[in-house]
Amino acid sequence: TLRLVEELRANPPALAGDDSKAFCDFGAGGAENVLAIRRGNRVQIGHAWREADTARAIGKFITLFREHDLKAEDIEGDADGMGVVFIDLMSENGWPIRRFHGGQPARNSKVYSNRSAELWYEARRMIEKREIILPNDQTLIGQLTSRKGWANSKGLLCLESKEDMRKRGLASPDRADAVLGAMIGAIPGLTPARFEYERVFVSRPSDAFGFFDRKMMRRGQLLW
Repeated sequence: TLRLVEELRANPPALAGDDSKAFCDFGAGGAENVLAIRRGNRVQIGHAWREADTARAIGKFITLFREHDLKAEDIEGDADGMGVVFIDLMSENGWPIRRFHGGQPARNSKVYSNRSAELWYEARRMIEKREIILPNDQTLIGQLTSRKGWANSKGLLCLESKEDMRKRGLASPDRADAVLGAMIGAIPGLTPARFEYERVFVSRPSDAFGFFDRKMMRRGQLLW
């Protein structure tokens, strides 16, 4: 995946599109709070910071929403764990942003184990095809290229858990989660449509989510 990211950085696509989407990843203490913003096919990290105080972190997010001229309907946030507290309080303060539940069943449940796996693998395809412009952020690149992925016993693609990443001495991939969350929706192929797609199978964990043992083409219906 590092090769794919480097190739994308060296030869990005032309700027296209004018829609907007933002994604919030909430630190809830030790991890980073991250706001990623996509305009068309370009994604940027609006801000990444650490803040142990939940109220202050929420206030900072709302200030950033205003600074970047965002609307609540264009913003999505990680609603798992402490994220639900952040999103509930944002809603009480006039920002009813949309909720992303990574642990819920994938929209394409015949391929992916849950929504987080679907997000990471579909975004990986966009990177491979050079359909998106990524920020030049070394922390982000490190996170994108260090998470493992494999097929489980049911043949569904899944991701290494954050707990297992910590056991390997890796931090939570907060910037990657936010950037990938903002990416989805940038390409028409990720909206409901019938198209040729590449289904990927692996028999063991890969050192990076973008490299796999073998590939098989099939016609299918994806729900993104």
